[in-house]
Amino acid sequence: MEPTLPAPPSAPDRDDSPDLAARLEVWVAEGLIRRSEADAIAAFEDAKPSTAPARQVTPVVEALAYLGGALGVAAGGTALGGEWSRLSTDFRTGTVAAIWLVLFVVGWRLHDPQSSALERLSRVLWLLSALSLAWTAQIVVDEGFGSNGRWGFEAAGVAMAIYAGALYLVRPNTLQQLAFAIGLLLVTVSFTEDSSTRVGWGIWLLGIIWMFLGWRRVLVAAGAALVIGSMLVLAGALFVAIGAEEVGAWLAVLSSAGLIATGVGLRRIAVMVIGTVALFFSTFATIQQYVEGSAGIAVGLLVAGALVLTVAFAVARLGRGSRAPAERAS
Repeated sequence: MEPTLPAPPSAPDRDDSPDLAARLEVWVAEGLIRRSEADAIAAFEDAKPSTAPARQVTPVVEALAYLGGALGVAAGGTALGGEWSRLSTDFRTGTVAAIWLVLFVVGWRLHDPQSSALERLSRVLWLLSALSLAWTAQIVVDEGFGSNGRWGFEAAGVAMAIYAGALYLVRPNTLQQLAFAIGLLLVTVSFTEDSSTRVGWGIWLLGIIWMFLGWRRVLVAAGAALVIGSMLVLAGALFVAIGAEEVGAWLAVLSSAGLIATGVGLRRIAVMVIGTVALFFSTFATIQQYVEGSAGIAVGLLVAGALVLTVAFAVARLGRGSRAPAERAS
């Protein structure tokens, strides 16, 4: 009668080592494996780290932790709010720089791919550290060098863009990408702030570039890159409308239509939704420029609603068309 191989344990860990040793002895005695192979298996299992499951943090506990942290920050800000302007420049600069450094170090230490909650917290802290560095740069330039606000905003944008870009290269993820985008947005606004039209075109172009980089997968999390780029495109159109109302209104309409087409082409529902909502409001606002009073409101709502319904039917037909070949193939 041939010897049967005992069933191996389902998930061996360090606590099962005595049982594993006994099984190895049985397998060696029955001639199933050689002594050298048994020793190699035992050495491999001894070298494995403990597989005890980590305690998972529930979404409710995580949300409450973030809420508690936000309330604590709000309390600290309220306590310092009335005294902040009376504090010395050195103290304010040191305080904000310390906040930036603590957020960076804690975010680095909490990086743990095995724990989704700690990983999210690490990313949030790094996002806040980028904002803190921008604040630090603004205080140093404005109050330390006495620029009186002329160069503080530029310094904040440049510092945040460089720092957030470096963080994104180290750990590419959505929140670090958002911090990098905010930094570049500050740079764009700071160097074109003399004209809202130039600010708008700069932001609009930044959004187009961001969407292109997301589409080409240059940026990690392409969906997030497309959403961030979409918001920048629409924000740019709004800034253009402040300086040139008619041009900005039509730019918003065309940009919204372009976002819808991009969302349909790339099958990104979030981009389609953003474009559809923006198309409704931009069309309504554009028509009101040409038709005043209640008639303008009625016509605007009618045309905007008709456009949104047209988009909905077009998307529905595209969805059916894409499913038909798959159904025929099956």
